[in-house]
Amino acid sequence: MVESIQEDARCMVVAGALIIHEATGKILLLRRASDFNGGQWEIVYGRKKPLENFTDGLKREVFEETGIDDLEIGSPLRLWQLFRGEANAENEMIGTTFYCTTGQDEIRLAKEHSEYRWATLEEAMELVKVDGIREDIASFMRLQARNPARMTVTTLDGAHLRL
Repeated sequence: MVESIQEDARCMVVAGALIIHEATGKILLLRRASDFNGGQWEIVYGRKKPLENFTDGLKREVFEETGIDDLEIGSPLRLWQLFRGEANAENEMIGTTFYCTTGQDEIRLAKEHSEYRWATLEEAMELVKVDGIREDIASFMRLQARNPARMTVTTLDGAHLRL
């Protein structure tokens, strides 16, 4: 029993942020540097630290990767699971991607990314080639299609954000 629990405890918990710029409605894309998925466009993802609150971890990762410090976390878009490499407990990642907003224009990239751009949803679907990231964007597109005129998002702290 203990061995089974230890095996389960090895997976990584990950938070993702599909970040929409409040003024333009465009999403933030980051291009990976030469490590895992090098050269590919993605949104912000990061591992939650042990004992860290999930939303605090997401805000920390967004700040570390982009310098964004006015992030509003909205609704979860998708729960996902993948293996970063061989399918074993050490490579297993379980994550939730959230719809987020910011009014911040300036981005400060961390070393794992080589460039960024604000893209329309259609541009993002053309640039992003990784299936799981495309599914995160498609999930947001489906959410937006249900209410195309205006979207109201309830943040995790109960506030309502209207776009």
